[in-house]
Amino acid sequence: MWLLLSAALLLCVGLSQEFLIAGSCDRRCGHGLDHSVTCQCNSACESHGDCCSDYGVLCLHQGTGTATGTLDITCSSSFNDVTEALWRGDVNRLSTSQYTVNYQTHVSSGNTVDRASSPFFTHLDETVLTSRATFRTFVALQNNYIPNQGQSDPLSSHDNSEINDFLSAVLSTYVMQTTFKYLQCRGIVHTEPDFRSELMRLWFTPYPRHPGGQADSSGFEHVMVGEYQSSSEVNGLHSWLAYYLKEKNHQINYYGYVERTSPNLVALNYSWNGRHKGLGSFFLGTSPEFDMALYTLCALANTGAVQLNGKYIHIQTHDISFVSGHQIASAYPSF
Repeated sequence: MWLLLSAALLLCVGLSQEFLIAGSCDRRCGHGLDHSVTCQCNSACESHGDCCSDYGVLCLHQGTGTATGTLDITCSSSFNDVTEALWRGDVNRLSTSQYTVNYQTHVSSGNTVDRASSPFFTHLDETVLTSRATFRTFVALQNNYIPNQGQSDPLSSHDNSEINDFLSAVLSTYVMQTTFKYLQCRGIVHTEPDFRSELMRLWFTPYPRHPGGQADSSGFEHVMVGEYQSSSEVNGLHSWLAYYLKEKNHQINYYGYVERTSPNLVALNYSWNGRHKGLGSFFLGTSPEFDMALYTLCALANTGAVQLNGKYIHIQTHDISFVSGHQIASAYPSF
């Protein structure tokens, strides 16, 4: 029995070490050349082109890492440990000085009348939209989709290149590296290419909204861009940045707010190009990688109970039941 226990303990330790080292700069910043691993974490790797994908995040602290060169989680970390690490590590999240909102009137989700005289957003420091790679590549994707239900999106090679640019940008962040490490530890993904493929499938692979229908939707289009459910209703649109861009372009008419709570959560009542959204919820000011990471975790871990900044909230995710595998049919904060 003791021998079995010792073997199990050694196996666990071995897995933990692999989790911390293989394919990552976690606890390896500045180490010399190591032929036992596939990528390196020292200044020479830049000239040799063999840096780990999180080298810039963890070792150079390029606006997305930590000062210690380590991730905040280990294989023993709980789900809430990870979600708190995502919140703490979302250094691309906007500060309150970088945006201003005007809540105005409190309304019910059934309201269909404009009770707000001004837009919801009154100010945004738009330098972040070009200076931060995940914001810049997220914005580039916004015009790639047709919101009409039943109409597929003919993505060009340029559109697909923009998707790959966005995935590369988010995968280089501390937030997404933390998500990868947690999922790797749980055996849900095994390598970074596995994780990238999983993100592509969850968020960008088209699927039909109805059995036998056209593949006219995707997780990214629904959650991060928004769709028309009908000639009178909006479907999805759970990104504050997508909302801001549409409101700035006079496509959204803000009616009032339904809910507001910490941390940085709102639910709004509005119309988009004449179509009504009774309750549209999203985080305010968070980075695109944070939203995607959190919703991915909840979908793959099949849980919605989340702790952020010391507060418990609920994240609702939906799958397409008649399509095999996992999809992001929708994902949003639930009040």
